[in-house]
Amino acid sequence: MSSLDDLRTSLHAHAHADAVSEHAPDEVSRRAAVRDRITAVRRRRRVAGTAAAVLSVALVGGLAGGLNLFRGDSAFGPAGRGDVPAQLAGHPVPPTIEAAGWTYEYAGSVTGTDQVEIELEESDRPQVVAWANGADVGSGDLDDWTVSEPDGDVYQPGAADFSQYWRADPGQGGTLRFSGPGENALALFELSDERPPGVTVEGLTFRERVAGDRLVAADAVRGEGSLTMSVQVPEGVLSFGAVCRIEPGVGAPETISLEVLVDGEMMVSGTGCDRPDALFDPGAHQFVSWPDGIRTSAGQVRPGETVEVTARFVDDAGDPVPVGDEALLAAGLYEQGDPLPFMAAGQPVPRLVEVDGVTWTFDRVARSEPGRPLVTTLPDEPAVISYHFSGVPDGHLVRLLVDGKPEGTQFMGEDGAMPSGFLPSGGEVSLEVEGGPGPRTRLAILRYTRQQ
Repeated sequence: MSSLDDLRTSLHAHAHADAVSEHAPDEVSRRAAVRDRITAVRRRRRVAGTAAAVLSVALVGGLAGGLNLFRGDSAFGPAGRGDVPAQLAGHPVPPTIEAAGWTYEYAGSVTGTDQVEIELEESDRPQVVAWANGADVGSGDLDDWTVSEPDGDVYQPGAADFSQYWRADPGQGGTLRFSGPGENALALFELSDERPPGVTVEGLTFRERVAGDRLVAADAVRGEGSLTMSVQVPEGVLSFGAVCRIEPGVGAPETISLEVLVDGEMMVSGTGCDRPDALFDPGAHQFVSWPDGIRTSAGQVRPGETVEVTARFVDDAGDPVPVGDEALLAAGLYEQGDPLPFMAAGQPVPRLVEVDGVTWTFDRVARSEPGRPLVTTLPDEPAVISYHFSGVPDGHLVRLLVDGKPEGTQFMGEDGAMPSGFLPSGGEVSLEVEGGPGPRTRLAILRYTRQQ
């Protein structure tokens, strides 16, 4: 496959777009972007996106667990099981919290007046912090509560009774603060040894359910350069994700890509093992999907038919490469949950999305008129947004702006559906096409609210 256009033709993918630099690249750079670039933009106030033409692969990070430092008027050090306080800040303290199917156990807490904080050091396991406030605050006075996250997001939560939380991904640390009138509390929860239902292989668990999506197949191998799964194609949209830790073998080239093949025919390839968080919950990291179904040179693959899906490490010529004994390659396929009964910019709309260990429910969509940019104002509350586009002229860039400032990565492609990202507050959100939209260009911004 020699060009971006060839790749688009063969892939019929969820996002026909390649991440590009701030300036529009020439054709040679565009081809290199497809081969070499992986976008791993951190969530939160940035709508992260990866191209369907570029498969994102994840790297195991070598991060050690760190000490959790509590700051406040009083602190309960890390507690053992059975040592959960009955109440803090006037609210019962849950012994466990479930976030995205995973169970977290109470490990310690801190209380204080007006503001409390917890300093989290980086850990190789995710951590959850929940908050509570003892004041009698009505629903119209939520601005009395403020959460300040380590990555800089500041917002008013919808509840302060330990029912809402922030999840630190593996490798993420920093100071989380909670402010409110009177008595406040923060409680830390650490990942338990209990695994959610699904497939566990080589120490990795692919969850049976991710938001509304259902696990179809998953596997992992160590010390091997390829992985093949027999997959019965479902009725719904099939999506694919892979994570890896590359340990190059003797004679391996400097650049190693990962190819995805269906019945021996290459569908997509890319490089970049740069997601240390993905190996914790690999099923949540799906990067390629086929909303129009899978088509190979033999024709359209029908639901119920069985295909061989292979992920393998290759060099620039597409030849297999040797890997070390500790190399890890894992892949999973999911059937996407029932979409809503309408399309947005030609793309299906999921009812549920999962961001930051929380399930979010579709709330509203704003659409542009053909050939026009899109501007919408969101309510001033935390939400998750994603955006869709279609009919974008070749070579033109699509980008999202919040209050006039670019957020996330710019994309180049005719059609696409960008993954969801957290927006801590509302404001003016716009979607524009640099170079100008074409007469067939359609844009859509989707908003999701926290599932109660």
